[in-house]
Amino acid sequence: MDMVKVHTEALTGDALNWAVMKTEGVVLAPVFKDGVFQSWMTADDCIPWPKGLDDFGADWNLMKRLVLKHEIGFGKVMGNRWAASPLRRNEPTNWSYDDDPGIAVCRAAVTEALGPLVEVPAFLVDKPAHGLRSV
Repeated sequence: MDMVKVHTEALTGDALNWAVMKTEGVVLAPVFKDGVFQSWMTADDCIPWPKGLDDFGADWNLMKRLVLKHEIGFGKVMGNRWAASPLRRNEPTNWSYDDDPGIAVCRAAVTEALGPLVEVPAFLVDKPAHGLRSV
């Protein structure tokens, strides 16, 4: 699988969802047939994963889990922008910003767990979030 390095602040759509699932301990590998995406398999034990990618940024229940697990604070700043960051006591922090609070929270969780530069499957970069499912 071709992987590309992407700054966490540039993650969007299914690339962001894939990175968030990785922070949650679910690493998926795509299965292609004749160059067309077919389904997902777990990367470690090759078990089919039929449900696809969760859309963390659009699902408040999934986002709440990230907020609690990674102790993320978030709020509105600069007009309609949202900021999110892990709550750290007496330590520097990395702020994530977006017009959407869910995306800001997801990026903060990924930065906290994986760092500011992450590897994601190349075919997911610049794809909108749609919880890429098996065909």
